[in-house]
Amino acid sequence: MSWVRSGPVLFDLPESTAAFTAAHSARVYSTVTWLCDQLCAVAAGLIDSIPTPRTKVSLSVAARVFAWHADQWRALIPESVLLEDDRRAAPGPAARKALADLAGAEPLVRERSLRALVHEMRNEIDRLTAMLSPVSDGAAARLATVLHADLGRLSEALEG
Repeated sequence: MSWVRSGPVLFDLPESTAAFTAAHSARVYSTVTWLCDQLCAVAAGLIDSIPTPRTKVSLSVAARVFAWHADQWRALIPESVLLEDDRRAAPGPAARKALADLAGAEPLVRERSLRALVHEMRNEIDRLTAMLSPVSDGAAARLATVLHADLGRLSEALEG
């Protein structure tokens, strides 16, 4: 699995570095939520196909971490009937393809594929964090910091 980057892929971050609007927040936080939900399901679904106990434990932890983050990001999505389309946002085709590739990967490369996706997600979190205002986006900035740290720990655990 390889990624060729030509801009934001996983979270569909806005091109502008201006402060997030409520619509930007709803769209980006929804995509992070969606991706965490999907990664939880994929990680949990891979557990039975992995022969090594250590990797099974790492995938189980990954599934729980992604589920927790999905819940946390979901709670940050601004609520407004005017933002319904943004609140239902999901990542674009590149993120969907990365997930499909991970889910369909051969058992011997699944761990490496998940690690690569976690690494890419960590890079996207860095870009997201740089865009967030410490004042108006403080809760999201703190959660992004925790997600970044958790992704680092998951990556290390998957390396074994």
